Amino acid sequence: MKRLIKIEDTLNERKYILKNEYEGFGIYQEKCSSGYFVHQSWLFTDEKNIIVCESYNNKLYEELLDAIDLYNQKGLFNLKAIKKGGNVYFIHPSGKPI
Repeated sequence: MKRLIKIEDTLNERKYILKNEYEGFGIYQEKCSSGYFVHQSWLFTDEKNIIVCESYNNKLYEELLDAIDLYNQKGLFNLKAIKKGGNVYFIHPSGKPI
C-alpha cells in the first residue's frame, strides 16, 4: 500500500495519509496543508477502486469498515457515489449506488 495518495481537486490537491489496512483495503485520512487531519474525511482503496468520503457526508469510520465487509461478501459497497473519472468515486447522497 502507498503511504500517500494525492487526488486532484478543482482548486487544489488533496493529500490522504495511510492510517490503517483492513481486509485488503487501505484506509486513508485527509491531511490539510496546515498539517492537521480533516475530521471524518476518508479515502479507501483496494488498488482497483478509490472511494473518497468527504467530511460533510458524516460517515463514521466504522460505517466504512462495514461497507468494506459488504463489498468483500457481495461485491457492492451499498453507498451512493459520483464517479470522477477512471476508478475514483466520491460518496454523495445524490450519487448512484456502488
